[in-house]
Amino acid sequence: MLIAVGLLGGALYVRRRGRTTSVDPLRPEDVEMLRFIRDKGGKATEAELRERFSLPRTSQWRQVRRLEQLKYVKVTKSGQQNVVELLKDDFDSR
Repeated sequence: MLIAVGLLGGALYVRRRGRTTSVDPLRPEDVEMLRFIRDKGGKATEAELRERFSLPRTSQWRQVRRLEQLKYVKVTKSGQQNVVELLKDDFDSR
């Protein structure tokens, strides 16, 4: 009985791990951040984004990662800072 429960649990775990999660479309706060990056010449540091939007580090990091998954930005390391670079600028129509 215990073995059957373990096998069932393992099968459910593997099945759930195989699911892909879809990324939601742009949120209003995403568009606002993308506009700020565009207005800064297409690049901004994560520190500038945190300061401008008064976001905690983790919240800002998650938002930038979402935008990166959606292929709107690319994050690169420059010295001690992460630079967020705009890749797409077709977000204003949303």
